[in-house]
Amino acid sequence: MAQIKKVSGVTTGTDIYNVAGLVGIGTTTPVAKLDINGSLSLPTTYLGDGASLWSHTASTNDYFFECESSGQNVEIELPPLATSYGTVYCFKKVVAANSIIIDTYSGDYWDDDTGNPASLSLTANGETIFIIAASRWRTMSKGTFRNT
Repeated sequence: MAQIKKVSGVTTGTDIYNVAGLVGIGTTTPVAKLDINGSLSLPTTYLGDGASLWSHTASTNDYFFECESSGQNVEIELPPLATSYGTVYCFKKVVAANSIIIDTYSGDYWDDDTGNPASLSLTANGETIFIIAASRWRTMSKGTFRNT
């Protein structure tokens, strides 16, 4: 049986446990590398009309981008793949006007492109995409979801 170790230094909130290399937050029986019994809060970056910010270079501290492009296109440059492996980003377009343009870092590529680095554009209201940094930027999921 694996030994359950309480992580030292936790002074507030739900306990954190290390069980045979699996980390449990709020659970003493984690079944994955990170097992959270509760909700997870991730940072949101607002771009476009509401934030008066029309371009942004993504970092590993970013996760979810909400982009309002009523006034003009919003452009986001991804960080280098070499320093971002495993990083997941979510982008959502929240108005119908203009586009959200996601550019790769110089020399990086989308999915299985073999030519020059390319941009990916979100053009529809509610269009959402999840991408991950791997050997190339990979699309995990893409669709259009109703804005509420």
